[in-house]
Amino acid sequence: SRAMSAIKIKDNIVSYNEFKRLIGTYRSKSTEYIASAMGLDEESAVLLPQSIVLLAKIADMMNASTLWVPGVSLSDGIAYEYAENNKLLSVSHDFEDDIMAAAEVLCKRYGGNIERNRLVEKVALSIYDDTRKIHKMGKRERLLLRIASILADCGKYISLEAAAECGYEIIMATEMIGLSHTEREIIANVVRYNKVAFIYYKDRSANTLLDKDAYLIVAKLTAIFRVADGICRSYRVKLKGIKTSIKEGEFLITIDSDEDFDLEKGFFYRKSDLFEEVFALKPVIRNRKIINAL
Repeated sequence: SRAMSAIKIKDNIVSYNEFKRLIGTYRSKSTEYIASAMGLDEESAVLLPQSIVLLAKIADMMNASTLWVPGVSLSDGIAYEYAENNKLLSVSHDFEDDIMAAAEVLCKRYGGNIERNRLVEKVALSIYDDTRKIHKMGKRERLLLRIASILADCGKYISLEAAAECGYEIIMATEMIGLSHTEREIIANVVRYNKVAFIYYKDRSANTLLDKDAYLIVAKLTAIFRVADGICRSYRVKLKGIKTSIKEGEFLITIDSDEDFDLEKGFFYRKSDLFEEVFALKPVIRNRKIINAL
């Protein structure tokens, strides 16, 4: 259209000054004029002034000097999602990495112990993968467990005494790209119930938007996460390796470490009750001490 050709765009990027010039040009024009000049139908042209004002406000708040014009619409996004979900195209970009990067930024913002949280994540994923046939959860729930591991201690930034509730509130108040509200609430509850007594759905249903199926995911992920957190509870990075097996109603966890593991065993057994209740397996931890050769 004549309007778009008058804007200086290079590599899909336009300067904010050019954008403001466009605003000035069409601020007082009629819907019919805007539709004709920009090659829009009248329904879209009606929404254009509000959209421009909203974009301008966002750009001002962020002190943006340039704007990226991707050249895609909501319809493109819907078509892409459909094609991806139905395996009509292969996606090279790993969007989970984007979500995890955002979680780590949030962890650092609230003073989290990122090194320990990554260790908890490693242990939690090992348990999750080895019990896949039992819990029957998938790739998406695995991602939620990863995020909960990274954000486990964010509530301590607000209060050491009420870290569980503060962590829940921080996560619920923070929009994360790529996560639905339900997924965010699942993560927030896993972080909360890692520290406080688990509240069953029948006692909690009036205060949550989660349905029974989603709350069952909370219970399963919390059970796994508590065990992992108990293993890493002393804040000393001792873990060198972990192996699990299931035998006669017990979930055996063998820890390879070059240090004494008695302190972690105490924390572990205090946090393993929910796992036994949810999965009908009694967690048992064993320490295989590694002797370093001189």
